[in-house]
Amino acid sequence: MYLDTGHRATPNPVPAQRMRVLFVATRPALIEPVRRAVKADGRASFRLCADPAAAAAAAARCGADAVLLDPALPGRAARQLVETLRADPATGGIAIVVLGDRSVDRTRAFSERMEADGASEAPGRPGLVESIRACLHTRRNPRAA
Repeated sequence: MYLDTGHRATPNPVPAQRMRVLFVATRPALIEPVRRAVKADGRASFRLCADPAAAAAAAARCGADAVLLDPALPGRAARQLVETLRADPATGGIAIVVLGDRSVDRTRAFSERMEADGASEAPGRPGLVESIRACLHTRRNPRAA
């Protein structure tokens, strides 16, 4: 691209950072809407783990930047996963985000109880990936919060 001055415009030397999202979910109805939203972003990749007990190892193996948790994981699976991720130096820096539902207040309260980094928008609503990216940014830059 050339500017009016005749000088060649230089492209942005820092390409947009790609974000790797691991979605931990057991409800099939959520998987496809979340996958579509993440893939539509163009700067994010999607991985799924349907086994909460194996999710920490999956996060380390795929190099996840963010783990998106289905708030309806069975029993104490969500809490145990958060504790496991935080305790391991290899996964301690991963942003943990609770998938939003219809009640924003309930999702935020659940996120705080889980000691997650935040909550995302619900599947099918605009802003799902942006809310994950914001939690990741806050995790990496605590002073920005």
